[in-house]
Amino acid sequence: MSSTKTSCVPCCAVISKFQLLMCHEDLETNFMRTLGSANLHDVTSMLSDNKDTSYIVLVSVSSDNWQCLICHPRLACAVHTG
Repeated sequence: MSSTKTSCVPCCAVISKFQLLMCHEDLETNFMRTLGSANLHDVTSMLSDNKDTSYIVLVSVSSDNWQCLICHPRLACAVHTG
């Protein structure tokens, strides 16, 4: 079995008055870049693992679609929409 190394960038969650934003630092510009967002009233759950608290899963459901944001420092961030 072979293993492939991938570079990853830690990300963070930022809560504003109306939205939750998932961001990471752009390595070229050193500015924060938004990976995804959710309206706070659309957030249905925020999950974490007690054994490994370095990642979160955010599930957001709106009238148009659902969005799942997964953030882990070692695996980078993924945004899934449906």
